[in-house]
Formats: sequence, C-alpha cells, structure tokens
Amino acid sequence: MALEAVRAVDEVGTEPPPEVLLVELGESTVDVEVLFWTDARQIEMRRTMSHAIEAVKAAFDDHGIEMPCRLIALQATSSFEASLRGRVVTPGDAVANSSQPAANERNGA
Repeated sequence: MALEAVRAVDEVGTEPPPEVLLVELGESTVDVEVLFWTDARQIEMRRTMSHAIEAVKAAFDDHGIEMPCRLIALQATSSFEASLRGRVVTPGDAVANSSQPAANERNGA
C-alpha cells in the first residue's frame, strides 16, 4: 500500500525505484521506512516528502489502517482513590482523617 501510494506521487523518481523496508515490530505497530529519489533541491525534497506522507496516510485511511495512539498507564494508589472520593490528601500522599472536609468543601465549591 505505501509503495503504491508513493509511486503515485508525481515528484517521486522511478530510477532507482521506491522501496518500503520493515524497520521494527513495536508492541502495537509495524514500522516501515519508505525510500525514494526526488529532485536534489531542498525545497523540492521537502514538498515531495510531504506529498508522499499525505499519499501513504490517505492509502492507510482508505484501507482502515489507523495510526496507533500513545498509551499511558496510570497506577491508582490509595491516595488517588481517596482524592476521587472527595477525601483530603496531603502533599505527601497521605490520606487525611475522614473528619476533615475535602478541599472543595472547605472552599465552598
């Protein structure tokens, strides 16, 4: 798909032909590198790179291939849970005595 998309970009050279290399298998990604030749002037290289990226992204979209989002894992501690329940948590993550009002109750919120 990526190779076909890049070949369709007018500014991409045909000799040597474009290539797609598998460079890494991530946890939720297959990383590829797309190689191609174009005009040697820097502005033309940048424009061609932009057009090639747009073409590959459009081809992936057309085939239902989504770009993975970055995953962030959170570990819920007892102080985090207490804070969600409206209890006061001190700066050292200690849960204050339950008789103390939560910060939003003290501030009239």
